[in-house]
Amino acid sequence: MNDNRKKIGVGFAIFMAGMLLLTLISKGIYAAGLPQVTVELPKKASLVHQVKAVGNVIQGRELAVNVSEGLRVYEVFVRPGDRVEEGDALFALDMDYLQEMIGQREVEIEKLRLQIATLDHNLQLEGSQKNREMERANEDGLWAVEEAERSLARALEDEAMARERLEAHLKNGVERTSDADRKRQEEDYYAWEDRVSDAAGNSAQTQENVRRLEEWVSVLEKEVDWLRGQTGEVSGNDIGTAEELGQKEAELDQARKDLEKARSASDAAAGDLTDLQKGAHILPDFTAEDVELEAWEGQLKALQEQVRQAERALEDALSQREELLREARRKQEDSTAPERTDATLALYQMDYARQAAELETLREYQKSGGKILAGMQGEITQVRVQPGEKTGSGAALLYADTSEPLQFMAQIDKDQKKYVEQGREAAVTLNNKKYEVTVDYLSADENGTGSYSMRINLPENVGTIGQSGEFTLSMQSETYMQCISLDALHQDEMGRYYVYILSERSTVLGKELMAERLMVELLDQNERTAAVSSGGIDESTLLIVSATKAYQDGDVVRLRD
Repeated sequence: MNDNRKKIGVGFAIFMAGMLLLTLISKGIYAAGLPQVTVELPKKASLVHQVKAVGNVIQGRELAVNVSEGLRVYEVFVRPGDRVEEGDALFALDMDYLQEMIGQREVEIEKLRLQIATLDHNLQLEGSQKNREMERANEDGLWAVEEAERSLARALEDEAMARERLEAHLKNGVERTSDADRKRQEEDYYAWEDRVSDAAGNSAQTQENVRRLEEWVSVLEKEVDWLRGQTGEVSGNDIGTAEELGQKEAELDQARKDLEKARSASDAAAGDLTDLQKGAHILPDFTAEDVELEAWEGQLKALQEQVRQAERALEDALSQREELLREARRKQEDSTAPERTDATLALYQMDYARQAAELETLREYQKSGGKILAGMQGEITQVRVQPGEKTGSGAALLYADTSEPLQFMAQIDKDQKKYVEQGREAAVTLNNKKYEVTVDYLSADENGTGSYSMRINLPENVGTIGQSGEFTLSMQSETYMQCISLDALHQDEMGRYYVYILSERSTVLGKELMAERLMVELLDQNERTAAVSSGGIDESTLLIVSATKAYQDGDVVRLRD
């Protein structure tokens, strides 16, 4: 039993040892496949920005030698790079051609002189004509003013007379029954007419009632007489006939009473009608009054029209006076206005002066034997004339003023421009010798490339025209708390900046190192270092600057041995 336990214990120990060996081998293989990274700590520092640019030495001041256009060159004595002193011959003109040009210029000047004299004489004649026009304009203006005043006075008089006639007519007005009185009289007449009509109708009605009742009484009397006759024949034995007779007699009595009442009513109605007809009314007639008023109003309209016509005539007279005065003023202004500008004479005189000056210059060339001399010492930079060719409108040649210090010219791009400003101290190296200088001129180029031209005044007696050199400028930034290597800085497709830092995490195999992505803000940078800002970085943060293979955020890594 003990032997079995020993065997089991030995077997378990061997198994555990094997498992440990396999674990170590597996972990080694796993670790060998991880990216190996190199790290660094951020540091507090300031950045140094250095600007370098290659350029050339140019002249500080360049002078031009100009001669008249169209002269033929006979010989050129200098070439670019030659140094000349004041009075040295630069090139010579063809004397025969020069003499020919002098003769042509003299003919042109004489023609101009004759043209100027002719124009001046014509201008004097035009001046005399102008004076006569001014006098006539003044006379016409005075006549126009007088005529306008007379017309205005007549119009004022006519307008006053028309108003007087109108006022007199208004004072002699006609009497007219008011509309209210007319209406009241007409209403009275028609009211009386209505009463007469009503009384006549009432009288006719009562007479009709009398006639009707008279006929009825006559009928009843005949019936009563017949019934009485019948009653006598039957000797009173017919009771029905007697009763009927009694009824008819009673009806006849009532009819006679109604007839008397109707006759009384008819007489009364006839009397009312007679009374109304006695006080007969007449329908009011205002025709004569209206005719008289219409005639008066017609005369009023005619007088008012005369006043309006007089007013319009007055307005026309005022307008005519203003028009005449305006025309008179315009004629006077036109007569005194400056004459139409004609620059012909002035142009001829200017041309004459120019030609005379050019002739004098050509004669000066002739006096010097056709040689063009240097006005001061310098170095020839450009020669633009050739023997046998004519001079152009530009400079014949250019030369640098060697009495002035030279300049160094170079170009920088827009990124370098951030550190270069006019007046900033820098250095220029020529033939391996460095000179302390100042940026004297800086401007953007017009070619649209975003570059800038820079000029620097060199110390006196330093450099030669065309010599190449190097411009250098160093500028130290402010102190930043977190400066890192550019190798540790990355940028995504959206232009944002980030870094990878080294952090730990716990796993079943123990603690592991991993790469963690952290966004940062770029504050400044130079060729090797960047200054960043981030709350997740301090002086103890390990930044990954390189790796043996690619990795991503959250990948397990290990430090490089």
